[in-house]
Amino acid sequence: MILFKLAASVVLILSPLAIGIGYKIKLNTFYKIIIISMIITGIYSVLQWTVGIEATKIPGLNIAYGDTFADKPIGYGFNGREALKMPSTYQNGNGIALFSLLAIFLIIPWKVKQKKWKIIAIILSIVALILSGSRSSLIPFIILIPYAIKKIYDKLKTKKQKVFLLLIITLGISTLILYIAYSQSNIIEYAYERYILQTFSDSTGSGRTTQIQNVINYITSRDFINMIKVLILGEEWGKAEFSEGIFNIISYYGIIVAITFCILLLYPIIKLHKKNKIEILGLLAVFIAFMVDSSFNYPPALMNYFLIAGVLLQRQKIEENEKIKKEQEI
Repeated sequence: MILFKLAASVVLILSPLAIGIGYKIKLNTFYKIIIISMIITGIYSVLQWTVGIEATKIPGLNIAYGDTFADKPIGYGFNGREALKMPSTYQNGNGIALFSLLAIFLIIPWKVKQKKWKIIAIILSIVALILSGSRSSLIPFIILIPYAIKKIYDKLKTKKQKVFLLLIITLGISTLILYIAYSQSNIIEYAYERYILQTFSDSTGSGRTTQIQNVINYITSRDFINMIKVLILGEEWGKAEFSEGIFNIISYYGIIVAITFCILLLYPIIKLHKKNKIEILGLLAVFIAFMVDSSFNYPPALMNYFLIAGVLLQRQKIEENEKIKKEQEI
């Protein structure tokens, strides 16, 4: 536990530096890499679902040599299934889910010459998101995607609005056909059990509310001086109560670190929200996921977040400079 928290601490400290990489990277090259990554991870998720996770594992790539997915937090062997979460090229389902959230909203408004690859990438990433089994990621996606669709629709001219609606319907039907065709016809049953039945039948949110209550009880049960100390600085790692999401940081590092963490996550969203209405939805969805899930402890989730944030900040800066340049020419 101590070694894990030490490694997690390094991830929390160093990951925000990825924003600098995103700010300097070549945009066209980066967007192309994202689309290729979406296609690869999406296809791999489908293969894991149809062929099997252990059968398609690649030691040294998506799992360490000699390791097994039976030891990973993917619901292995639960409800008679090989696993509840298809991890794709990641170690667990939450990893691919967070990447898909960031990637989908990032490339939706991106203008490309060959739109078919963009559409294929989005469809496969949505499939990967659903197969990931990550409710903390899928729920924000479902909530935010209608807003993204509306923003795109409002920007289009009247003639293109009809084409856009037809495209959305076609995408929905194509995605459904793809699910059924490559899931041995039980994807609907899986989605219902995972995202509806399990969600509404478990009032504790997979034990999260119980964990939060345990953290609160542990802190408030101390005498006043120790309570303030634990609240501000966190508890010793060997004694702290485990919890998911933001309460994990409060328990192990204290409320000051938790607030700082939230500020770092929200800064790019606030900075970008006026001109990047759709792209920041990925950041917002991942922020919500981080609040209820501790996936930020596992790379590259947090690094991906700040990398995308850096890319969006760079693009916004370029657009602002171009606008100023045009105004000066006039």
